[in-house]
Amino acid sequence: MWLRARRAGYPLAGVGGSGGFAAGGGDASPRDRVKEDVWVKSTCNICFSHCAIRVHRVDGVVTEIEGNPDCATSLGGLCPRGAAGMMLLYDPSRVNTPLKRTNPEKGIGVDPKWMKISWDEALDTITEKLRKIKADDPRKLQTIHSVILGDNVPLGVSFAAAFGSPNWFPSGAGMHCGNGSHLFSGMVHAAWTKMPDPNYTEYYLNFGCPAGFGAYYCVTGMATRMANARRRGMKHVVIEPWMGTPGLNSDEWIPIRPGTDAALALAMINLLLNEYGIYDAASMKQYTNGPYLVGVDGYYARDKETQKPLVWDLQDGKTKAYDAPDLQDVALEGKYSVNGAEATTAFSLIKEHVKKYTPEMASEITTVPAETIRRLAKEFGEAAKIGSTIVIDGKELPYRPVAVGYFR
Repeated sequence: MWLRARRAGYPLAGVGGSGGFAAGGGDASPRDRVKEDVWVKSTCNICFSHCAIRVHRVDGVVTEIEGNPDCATSLGGLCPRGAAGMMLLYDPSRVNTPLKRTNPEKGIGVDPKWMKISWDEALDTITEKLRKIKADDPRKLQTIHSVILGDNVPLGVSFAAAFGSPNWFPSGAGMHCGNGSHLFSGMVHAAWTKMPDPNYTEYYLNFGCPAGFGAYYCVTGMATRMANARRRGMKHVVIEPWMGTPGLNSDEWIPIRPGTDAALALAMINLLLNEYGIYDAASMKQYTNGPYLVGVDGYYARDKETQKPLVWDLQDGKTKAYDAPDLQDVALEGKYSVNGAEATTAFSLIKEHVKKYTPEMASEITTVPAETIRRLAKEFGEAAKIGSTIVIDGKELPYRPVAVGYFR
């Protein structure tokens, strides 16, 4: 980078060997000739972590990029990709003008024969195509948006709607992104993703979550936080097929046959619910659909007037809507009569469903020994400290210092 800047004719601060800075009436030193030497606060947008950065600019030329120590998320860290961000400005091979394909033939080894065009020509070409679609049938327009850049989704949806087309979908990430993670994070946490809280986690069960330390977002800051958590005693257990960066940064690595993580997780759930009896009943009663009554047809039993799912009130001995204001203590388990028909709590059905996922069955599928599966389930359940509380900012909260990491 220094050589490129010098060849461009830009003097750099502090460049030169010993004796390069003149004294008295000699020639002006390179530093004397510098007209600008500033650090500019900015944000790296090369990935979705968007770490805060400080950019060193000398006479209009970026000479250095470093993490901003004032950033609460990245904690001043910066990955090699971010540090190489100068190449976005100075890479001689970067594309900085619209290109038009002039060869209609396509195929492996076929030269597209790209031709540089102006922005006016590019925009006019796109506008003309959109006008033809609009005149014919707006529904023939389909917009595709990257799931990586969340801001693109509402923008693209709004554009399609204004154009008159209902056809849009987020894509662009495919199987390399956390499709399952995003789905269940939205359902359970109402969030795009989920991250462990290293400040309070004591046991972290990591199903191959990437980036080496078990967290996918805010990579630089989480690396520091996870390292500090392990120093204070947090146990990091990694389950992955090969000892990649997660396994290398763990307290225990559990090798597993690729693609069989679900079998292991279901066996652990079976053990926690049916053998060890370790689960947070109070939390499931208050925050989940575990108490909802399910009929023999597999659908929720519902109030005839409001159509709200029903639960069984143990104190009053009758069914009520799940959000009834006079609800006392809901049943988490059991079978009850609803309008002359039998209904079972959703939690009871889950407990029964997972019984078939024994450690022995999971071991055959995953290659993880059955005794290891039993130990992991018990360790995790006991580390959760069901029933314990913690005071944070003067508020007493449930304290469950465990986390499960997964992504793909």
